[in-house]
Amino acid sequence: MEAGAPESRGIAFTEPSPSLKTRGAGELAYGNGLFQLLTVVSTAIGSCLYLLHVERFRLTAGVMDHWCERPVAYGNLSVDEWKWLAIPLDEHGERSHCLVRDPPDGGEDSRVIRCSSWEFDLASLGNNAVSEWNLVCNRSWLHSLLRIAHALGAMIALPAAGVAADKVGRKTVTFLTVPVVLIAGVASSLPKDFHFYVGVGTALSAATGALVPPLWALLYEVSPAHMVAPYAGATSIAVVVMIPATLLIASLTSGEWKSVQLALMVPTALLLALYYTVSESPAWLTGRGRIAEAEHVTLRAARLNRVDLPRSREKMVKAVGERQLHKPYGDGFCAARFRLRTALSCYMWIVIGIAKENGHIREGVQVSNSTIAVSLALSAASIFAGSVYLPRIGVKRAVVISGIIYSASTALLAATYMRERTLARDVFVTVLRIAGYSTFSVFFLMTAGMYPVTARSAALGTALSLIRFGETVVQLLATPQHLKRLFIAVTALLTALYAAAAEFLPEELQGAAQQMTAVANHGGIPSGLDLRRAMQATLEPLSKKPMEARQKKAFEENVRGPRKTSLWPSRQR
Repeated sequence: MEAGAPESRGIAFTEPSPSLKTRGAGELAYGNGLFQLLTVVSTAIGSCLYLLHVERFRLTAGVMDHWCERPVAYGNLSVDEWKWLAIPLDEHGERSHCLVRDPPDGGEDSRVIRCSSWEFDLASLGNNAVSEWNLVCNRSWLHSLLRIAHALGAMIALPAAGVAADKVGRKTVTFLTVPVVLIAGVASSLPKDFHFYVGVGTALSAATGALVPPLWALLYEVSPAHMVAPYAGATSIAVVVMIPATLLIASLTSGEWKSVQLALMVPTALLLALYYTVSESPAWLTGRGRIAEAEHVTLRAARLNRVDLPRSREKMVKAVGERQLHKPYGDGFCAARFRLRTALSCYMWIVIGIAKENGHIREGVQVSNSTIAVSLALSAASIFAGSVYLPRIGVKRAVVISGIIYSASTALLAATYMRERTLARDVFVTVLRIAGYSTFSVFFLMTAGMYPVTARSAALGTALSLIRFGETVVQLLATPQHLKRLFIAVTALLTALYAAAAEFLPEELQGAAQQMTAVANHGGIPSGLDLRRAMQATLEPLSKKPMEARQKKAFEENVRGPRKTSLWPSRQR
């Protein structure tokens, strides 16, 4: 741990605490059951929609093969004949996308000019924003502008939503974001103007990103210590399975990018369910000192989980007593005590974004569709296995191991990389994808635990923002094929440093059972000392007016003698 960091009572990484292994330890005041399952569903919906709209850019604004348009006089030629006749070769021996011979049939004696109109291979991605507004060649800067605008919207909204969720609540930020997503999603399928399309797409990217930090912080905080990894794993598996299936269905539409956008609005409508499934985090409410609201949410969760309400109240009282003794740290994400872990985490998240775009999830290295399907299935299986064995391995150790495997696989891919697709490439890319998903899942969970409840959502939002930054940098660089091996080798070096940086992260995290709404590790009925401390915190000074009235009455009786009244003053005759 960095110097000056407070002693944590959290869950050990290298030597997991018993609360990760036994069901009774670290039991929450509202138990475990339907309340947590609803939170898992809500988090899965929000995460799926964010990543769906990230991938939406590939379908609705992906660059397909293109070439200079055939003049009317050459309209009877096939595409291959036209390319052979009029399209010159570039320095890599491939047909140019932006140059054409003038005249087309002049051979080597013709001058080479830039074309002003293009034809597109609509069979791959259909008619999308690129073919609609000719965002290629000398207009490719508009495509880069579109990509930057979409990414920048998410990069700003993710940490901003995280900070807001730490200030005003997870539920509040989620509920305010849902209508923005729905309105922007519908509007993004309507524009006929490029500028409007950029603006609406940026708003949609920002709104979907704003959903993720508060939902994941909520999931972490309402999960019992021994169920944090299984619940996070179940959410990640749902995301891994649902996104490819939804994108496949969307790509089978008419091919128009507007139809694809409308198809993606069908799962987006599931956001309305969040108004019924999302509750405020009792841990956050207690950490902010809003005890009455925390008690209300705790009792509601206890009813959903069918926990005995009197016992739940007793545990809540004990939690309030614990809060008086162990106040949560109010420091923010960038506080001095967290400076080292924050700097290391920022580097590690940028590396994950770079590696994510370069190989294990996207199209940085071309592989077959069957390889992608197998890698997704094995990735889901690895996430499940990790959620089961993570308490035994330890979170920090799992981050280091996954980083080493990722770096080694990337180095092997760089050593054997060829422009042609080979079996070795498919095998290494499969291992890369598995290690990549595992690395992301485990480190995301670790990030959630490295910060207190007052800074957790901001930390998660910053992590996702830095991933998006790393992805965007790689996309804008557009590494040529002849430099792909070098770039993969650089990625292997960066991931090796990622594993080394993980060794300097703190050994402990604050578990869900330590988020001020949990019972102490020994559990059971609150002691008399705990109850007395909790009750003392709720006492308020009595009004002085009744005491002054009694003193005045006693003075009159001493001077004039007692009046003949009944025993009860309210029943005088």
